[in-house]
Amino acid sequence: MSGAMLQQDLGTGIAGAVQRAWQGDDEWCEESLAGRGHRTRQRVWAEPGFEDDGITVFRICAATECLAGAGDDEKLLRALSLLTRFAALAAPVREPGVGRVSLFTSVYAHEQTAAWASRLLRHAAILQPIEAEIRAETAADLLGCRPAWSDIPSSGPRPAADEMLGVVEALYAPRGRGPSARADTEEFEQAAEMLNQGNSISTEATVELEGIATLRQATAMHG
Repeated sequence: MSGAMLQQDLGTGIAGAVQRAWQGDDEWCEESLAGRGHRTRQRVWAEPGFEDDGITVFRICAATECLAGAGDDEKLLRALSLLTRFAALAAPVREPGVGRVSLFTSVYAHEQTAAWASRLLRHAAILQPIEAEIRAETAADLLGCRPAWSDIPSSGPRPAADEMLGVVEALYAPRGRGPSARADTEEFEQAAEMLNQGNSISTEATVELEGIATLRQATAMHG
């Protein structure tokens, strides 16, 4: 494959890898790069690449429909802004003209960062439908709209959630209760040293998280 073709396919390749990792059986995918873990529809896509200092960069996006019947008023926008404070790896975004709020995540990637960007988006993408299933009904009551549950025309409603939506309880939560994987790597000290070489002031702090683990972190204030 030529270098030009590799660059052209990079964005769609990452989007396809995310879909294959999480979106399950073809029965619940109604179109390319779209599927359902249960009642919410998720889309994953890549935007056309652009040149940045001689490097072709792609933006790859994932969005899960969460709320329907959302208005365009300022009150809704302020409420979404407040909800963003509790976001994990996706922000609630109102889609103009369709009255819908989706959980949205995007990453920028080029050839040298494709591997880790793909991993990051895979983790962010699986959390979207989990969060939507948990929060949609409560958020709908608060915001005066309704959950964006929908069916696939060819398959009807999905009767049960895909087992992959249990990944938080099976994988993320147990690992989160354990010690930080970065606690003894000196990465925070290296970051602090790097920031101090530029126009920044950094400090080190030790934080106790409810007695579960002690994490060392570097915080920076940019001047």
